[in-house]
Amino acid sequence: MKNIIIVGVGPRGLYALEKLVEAIGSFEINQEIHISLIEPTDQLGSGHVYDTDQPETNWINITDRALEADLQGRPVITINGLNIEGFPSYRQWNRTKTSEKIRQMDVFPQRAHMGRYLRERFESIAGTLSSTGLLTIFKDRVTAVKRDSDRFKVVLVKHKAMMADEVLLSIGHQSTANSEQIKRWRKHVIKYNNLHLFEKTYPIENLMRIPELYSGKTVALRGFGLAMIDVVRMLSEGLGGQFTLTDVQARTMHYEPSGKEPSAIIPFSLDGLSVVPKPLNESIDQLFQPTSEHEDKLRGAIKKAVSNPKDIIDTRFLLGPMAEICAAVYCRPNGSAISHDLSKAEVFTLIRRWLLDEDFSHDLIVPKDQLPETSMQDFVNMAVTGKQVSLDYSIGQVWRLLQPLMYEELAHSNLSSEILAQIVHLDERIKRYSYGPPMDSIQQLLALIAADILKIRLVDDPDIALDEEGWHFESDKSSDTATILINTVLDSPKLIEVDTMLVKELLKDGMMQPLHPSLGVLTDREGCVITVTDEKIPLALIGRLAKGTLLGVDAILECFGSPIEQWVEGVVKRLNPNVSVSHLR
Repeated sequence: MKNIIIVGVGPRGLYALEKLVEAIGSFEINQEIHISLIEPTDQLGSGHVYDTDQPETNWINITDRALEADLQGRPVITINGLNIEGFPSYRQWNRTKTSEKIRQMDVFPQRAHMGRYLRERFESIAGTLSSTGLLTIFKDRVTAVKRDSDRFKVVLVKHKAMMADEVLLSIGHQSTANSEQIKRWRKHVIKYNNLHLFEKTYPIENLMRIPELYSGKTVALRGFGLAMIDVVRMLSEGLGGQFTLTDVQARTMHYEPSGKEPSAIIPFSLDGLSVVPKPLNESIDQLFQPTSEHEDKLRGAIKKAVSNPKDIIDTRFLLGPMAEICAAVYCRPNGSAISHDLSKAEVFTLIRRWLLDEDFSHDLIVPKDQLPETSMQDFVNMAVTGKQVSLDYSIGQVWRLLQPLMYEELAHSNLSSEILAQIVHLDERIKRYSYGPPMDSIQQLLALIAADILKIRLVDDPDIALDEEGWHFESDKSSDTATILINTVLDSPKLIEVDTMLVKELLKDGMMQPLHPSLGVLTDREGCVITVTDEKIPLALIGRLAKGTLLGVDAILECFGSPIEQWVEGVVKRLNPNVSVSHLR
């Protein structure tokens, strides 16, 4: 019997199970197969990111429209003479769970809502498989995976070690070693009962174990991104405050305090730049939609580059066509752009300069040195009206719409690790725009600023001192002191800094290696890790920790894509080298 183990049963683990069972049922494997799933939580299918029990204040930053278009259902699967019912697409499922929505604005679901879809989808296949003996689920944590001849020994915390012929690590976010700053703060707060440090944002319920802790206090938030917004919403609406719309069309809001929230919330970051809202609705989003010819141009440029990697010395192969497409979109005669008299060639030059230099400034680009709330309001106006759109906002939206194509074509490319690191760095920089939150999230922040609860004069890299009174923040604009600090900066997928036992053991044993010092694991096209001796072994890793080998690792839709399908193809070929599996995708 061949035992296949999937470690981590979030959305990727769910899709891996579905595609693996589908493949086993479709091909003559001629071997008895058993599948083991190992997951330390009860959130099977959803994982901790889409935990079904998390607060309603945690939102997804992907629209229902995008999810309904791209998250397909599962077909009926036949295996060993047994029919496993299909499961509906997100669109079909969502329309049965929610009332018909007003489509004048895009809807962004709560993470728990997505989690319920994933949990139901998992249960609809796992129950049947478990009853037949094909599948066993272990609620446990893996601490190590060891080579044992031509198999693997999977070491668990509570259960006995298990032997496996194939292992897939679908382990999602992994914690990294704390920064020296956090380590220093941790040591300090141990001395004082009046000071509180929360080193992790999620699960956000951990921040609410003592809700009365925050009343009337000053709370500092390390970070100014999407996780910070979840925490701010928890510290306001989650503590009984209410946001009310004052203008339905513009989505402006007023905040009514409950009296239980902090007296002040102080976010801070290294650059003080806020995330940028997505367009209000589909019609505004269409203003930034590239044409099929644009997509063909970008796809061709990337294919040419990855087929001749030795000729690629920098990122210009990507920036050239990207800038050309962004210039064509910005210069459309639809009246959306800020009025200008530049030619398309001149706009192209501006875009290239901005992509190469994040500090490049121009009248068409929102200034980085203006007040953060002014920039937030500027971007809100663009997202609501589709008028007077800045060049940087337009680039960010075009980039977002082209990301799936870029991610697909650059996956498992043979470009140098240094070039890939540069591409990842640029993509991360543009995520401020491309991975932006819903309009309502930014309007809530602006409402809290107007209510004098959210204070952002210290957001841009303040000086920080710590004593028995708390964290003292100071800049040339303001100063304040907080007694509570919450770290909302999420761990980066940098392999060499991961501090979970499983990953550290694999690195120590030479069973995996980083693609680049700043990136994730080096794998082959089927997701199998490449050992330090350049050996390919049937231990696969797919997901966030493969950053660089894969670019698209941070969105729910990326969990249901070709990397999992390619892994399944590899498993099937190893089980029976004579089968053709190309039609699985």
